[in-house]
Amino acid sequence: MILDSVGGDRDLVCELFQAYVEDGPERARDLAQALEVADLDRVVRRAHSLKSMSGVIRAESIMAMALEVESAARRGDLAGARAAHQGLDLVHEDVLKAVKTYLETQCP
Repeated sequence: MILDSVGGDRDLVCELFQAYVEDGPERARDLAQALEVADLDRVVRRAHSLKSMSGVIRAESIMAMALEVESAARRGDLAGARAAHQGLDLVHEDVLKAVKTYLETQCP
């Protein structure tokens, strides 16, 4: 759990979650747009960015999916990157809902 990884610092968790709510959707949209226009270099950067940001809040499902997208794009496999991206938006929405709920109930 993220709280354990930050030494129980609830304020820090709130800050990290708030940053995720503010920046995560844009990063996910940028990744989807890069896939649409088949810009593999941009896909690599955007997937890596989303993976890293998700790692900070311990959103392991998004991390794993973004890693698959990033890896496929690094290999030049656009079809594989697009396939790996399938479902990521739904998972991301679920994570955002959970993060927002935490912010509403646990953060001042």
